Amino acid sequence: MKLELNRKEEMTGLIFKKPRYVLDVNLEVSPEEMQLIKKHQWDKVIMAKGTMATGVEIDWTVGNMARKNSYPFKHIENLADFEAQVIESAKKLKRNIEAASGFTKGGPREVEL
Repeated sequence: MKLELNRKEEMTGLIFKKPRYVLDVNLEVSPEEMQLIKKHQWDKVIMAKGTMATGVEIDWTVGNMARKNSYPFKHIENLADFEAQVIESAKKLKRNIEAASGFTKGGPREVEL
């Protein structure tokens, strides 16, 4: 699993230019990881909530994020909050995938303490 984030600032409007902040999110998962995500229904888990540039409140699930997306925001604070949620959710998802993949390897495992 790999998470790639890219922030951009764009100017919008014809006469009165205003900044718009865009976060490109690319969550790449392997076919094996996607199989585990679907098996455990993690694709329906909310990964991040935010207020987009249009003012619409949106909840993005793991299923929505598991491809390349761009998210526009009116305020940089909204982008920063959304980005932090995505990072934390991706870390949690990765831990869950690692735990779930351990079941397919079979046998006991030794843990160094």
